[in-house]
Amino acid sequence: MASPEPVRWLVSHAQQFEAVLSEQAKIRPRQYKLVAEFTPVSFDPSREEVWRRTEADLGLDEGTILEARWIKPVHRRYREQRFAHLLVTVSSPETANKIIRAGLILAGRHVSVRKNLAEPMRCAKCHRYDAGHLARDCPQSYDTCGTCGRTHKTADCTVKDPQQHHCVNCNEKGHAVWDRDCPIFLDLLSKVDARHPENSLQFFPTADPDSWVPKVNSWTLPIMRGQLSDIVAEAIDKGPSALPRRARTQKQRAQMTQTQLPFASQRPNGTGADA
Repeated sequence: MASPEPVRWLVSHAQQFEAVLSEQAKIRPRQYKLVAEFTPVSFDPSREEVWRRTEADLGLDEGTILEARWIKPVHRRYREQRFAHLLVTVSSPETANKIIRAGLILAGRHVSVRKNLAEPMRCAKCHRYDAGHLARDCPQSYDTCGTCGRTHKTADCTVKDPQQHHCVNCNEKGHAVWDRDCPIFLDLLSKVDARHPENSLQFFPTADPDSWVPKVNSWTLPIMRGQLSDIVAEAIDKGPSALPRRARTQKQRAQMTQTQLPFASQRPNGTGADA
């Protein structure tokens, strides 16, 4: 739809449309997902009163923050981990952009927030990328472990040594299937970015021209995705020595890369929110 007003009207009349269409019909408004980085693990994302207070503090309508959950399962955290990434779902691009600009206060800590970018889909049962199905529809009769590659559920894996991890996608030892430096993942990631040019925008596109200005380039996009986030989080806990030379070099290049922006941004035709 060309503007937010028809979207809001459709959402407000959703029940009437559903009744006319069929008993099974459901109108689901589009949701916008954000990543709150380095959130203290002491924070409880299930506490509704925290999100209602956050909405009030940011001047948002009540209920615009829909849900939040930890991205990485709690059982996969390393011992004494203090921070983790949180996936926050909101109801509109305007709300999302406001949170990106302001950040969030969670467990007494100011948390930076970024857009959750489109990425290759991976089945949680067979762990194949772009397999065209999710775990509930996986045709494989057994579970493949995402950590060691053997035939058991990932949650039941007892392998702790990273050198014994085995990725079933690239068939290499030394990393699990979710490792963001896996060559198969990186290759698919570049293809996803080519299909989703909006990945290069810091904000969700709205009627505000500033939301259309590119904020990232080929060097900073991996950092915006959070590929270095786990490394940096480990460095926070273990000290600067935990930050490898390769990561420092990539981050330094991103900081030194100069991007020339247009003096006046133009809003592309046919923009707006979709229901």
